[in-house]
Amino acid sequence: MALPLVVYVATLTPTVLDGDAATFARQAHVLGLAHAPGYPLVGMAGRAVTAVVPFGDPGWQANLVGALAAAASLALAYALARRWGAGPVPATMAAWVLAFSPLFWSQALFINPYMLGVAVALGVFLLLDVWAERRGLWLLAAAAALYGFGMGGHPSLALYLPGVAAFVLVKLRGDGWRRIALSA
Repeated sequence: MALPLVVYVATLTPTVLDGDAATFARQAHVLGLAHAPGYPLVGMAGRAVTAVVPFGDPGWQANLVGALAAAASLALAYALARRWGAGPVPATMAAWVLAFSPLFWSQALFINPYMLGVAVALGVFLLLDVWAERRGLWLLAAAAALYGFGMGGHPSLALYLPGVAAFVLVKLRGDGWRRIALSA
């Protein structure tokens, strides 16, 4: 999703905002924890980006996390749409409608836990979709690990747990528990 990323970077917030965004930008540079619940994933992603990007205002560097997370979310949404049978053009158009919707675009312009949460959630959904097809236990473990890691991004990810668990249980029941346990 190169075009949305280019647009996000071109319209990125140039410096540190106030409020939570300032806390997250500071967290990116000192690798500390923000206010409760801490948002460690935001801090780690922010630190990684600010350590790699050698130019720009420190606030701009931290805000780049939002643009990169949004672009990753769009790529994952595109991949899911393709897996679910959409052609390349409809999948691209669907991703671009999301990319340039006012709320999504506005959250892509500064460092925040929401874009990282969207990327993690879509990554978990993609891993589960591939697991449902291939039944590799490592895919299920990767989805669980990403989900757990994503809880450090925003606690709202916990709201997905009942749906994710139901999906996994339905798929496992259809396969037969004993066969899956023996194949592991």
